[in-house]
Amino acid sequence: MGLKDQLIPSGISVPQSFIDGPVDMGLIKEFVIAAEDLEYQGLWVQEKIIGEISSLEPINLLSYISGLTSVAELGVAVLIGSTRNPILLAKELATLDQMSNGRLILGYALGGNPKNYRLMDGPDSKRVRHFIESLHVIKALWTEGSPNIQGDFWTFGDLPMYPKPVQKPHPPI
Repeated sequence: MGLKDQLIPSGISVPQSFIDGPVDMGLIKEFVIAAEDLEYQGLWVQEKIIGEISSLEPINLLSYISGLTSVAELGVAVLIGSTRNPILLAKELATLDQMSNGRLILGYALGGNPKNYRLMDGPDSKRVRHFIESLHVIKALWTEGSPNIQGDFWTFGDLPMYPKPVQKPHPPI
């Protein structure tokens, strides 16, 4: 067994925040191509919607990265569930999983700053229930033909969404 066979699979964080200047897409392109050439298992981004630092939105950035790479897993650590509509998010992430041929890994969390929820039309109360229900909606849209949801925050019936993610039953969460 060679040294390469003994290495622990690892991922690397993609530069997506730019403190002292404009966003540098050339740097990102060079970085992800080099990381895949070096056989990093995963390329990871994070969500930072609001702030004074230029930080790229993670789903769009991973879509860009998916076109530059072919093997590395594409992970987001993490999306803040209470600030996103789960129906649109399910579609965006299924599309990304299709574009990347099944390489998406989803980190999905409640988040920590309640003032940001109000800014993004999230709930003022019942944040945990809202988060759990949003995850249920996403999984149902990914795994069922025409799901019916009767929840506290989302209610719909016979709502098909295609294409489904490549990974079955769905991308790792």
